[in-house]
Amino acid sequence: MRPPPASAPHWRRPTPCQRLPRAIVTRYHNPRAYDPHILAEEVQHHGVAVQIEPDPVVVLTQARSKAQATDAVCVTGSLPLLGEIKTRLQGLALEFL
Repeated sequence: MRPPPASAPHWRRPTPCQRLPRAIVTRYHNPRAYDPHILAEEVQHHGVAVQIEPDPVVVLTQARSKAQATDAVCVTGSLPLLGEIKTRLQGLALEFL
C-alpha cells in the first residue's frame, strides 16, 4: 500500500496499525499491566490480524521465527516489559519493586 502524501487529510492517512501485516500481543507480568485482550480488540479494530500470547519471550521467539530476512520485528510497550524480556533471555530472576 502506497502511503498518501503528508498533506492528505488525517482520516485518509493510514494509522501505524494499518501498516502492520499482523501483531502478537502479550502481557507484562505485573498486576498493573494492560489486559492483552483489550489491546487485541483495539488492534483488530484497525484491520490487523492479532494473536494473543501470554508469555513475552514466546512472543519474541515466534515473531523472529515468522519474520523473513527483509522483515522487521518491532517490539513496543514499556521499558519494564523490555526489561523483563531481556532479563528472562539472560536467565536472571525477575524483581519487582
